[in-house]
Amino acid sequence: MIKMIRRCNLDALYWAFHLIQRKNGATIIWKRLEIMSAEDIGMAYPWLRSYLKQQQALYHCLKEKTAQQQVLLDTVNFFTRQHKSRLCDNLAHGYFKEVQPAVPCTTVAELMELLKQSIEERNVDMGLRCAAHLYKKEEEHKVVDLLRYPKDPESSAIISYFEKENSIQRDYHDLLFFINLILYRIMDFSTIPKVFEVKPLDRNALEQDDRVLEVPDCAYDYHCTIGRNLGRGYAHYYNEGAKINQCYIDDPYEALARSINIPKDGL
Repeated sequence: MIKMIRRCNLDALYWAFHLIQRKNGATIIWKRLEIMSAEDIGMAYPWLRSYLKQQQALYHCLKEKTAQQQVLLDTVNFFTRQHKSRLCDNLAHGYFKEVQPAVPCTTVAELMELLKQSIEERNVDMGLRCAAHLYKKEEEHKVVDLLRYPKDPESSAIISYFEKENSIQRDYHDLLFFINLILYRIMDFSTIPKVFEVKPLDRNALEQDDRVLEVPDCAYDYHCTIGRNLGRGYAHYYNEGAKINQCYIDDPYEALARSINIPKDGL
């Protein structure tokens, strides 16, 4: 399902429909959609987290199982058809996890002041550099508090996902939402393609789809045992597992992320 959503392949609905019939399947799908909203779409659709929050709230308000499934499948449908971007993931590996990007200051107070200035001037790269240093100093909550107001729906939704993930464990998932928040406040969205209409989902067609699909080869990457047994690592993941379609945002950080991770395949 994840790989098909990334590729804008509507077979994602086939896998979601079958997964939703399994125990805890709906919970698993909602969790993955949360992460994908930051990891695989991000600023390609800057208002996705508030949309996802609304869909989740509607799902939990409904009592009838079929109606709940319709909302969840509608959400998968929207994610699949939406524009994609791996910008946040590449930034996480590039600036936030290993590389220490250059900045003209070192103290928390100076970094916070430069971050404020970068946001006002829409200096995306310098803002990200400051945020990366603050995250590595474990001062990310100062940044979140700075950006908590004004309380627009999208910022509030991103922060709620960040705080949920951060309360579980300070790791890659909370970092994705942290980066999303910085980008949402600093990027110029005027060059991003406008929102397009998503065709309504035909649930009857899903129920009547009697195909028996094989798991596509791209699904077997280093995250699963089969992929690891096939000797697949970061190079395969970047070329196949993380492949996205309908990507219209420039990503100057992908080359950096690849240069950091692909050499690990030989270790």
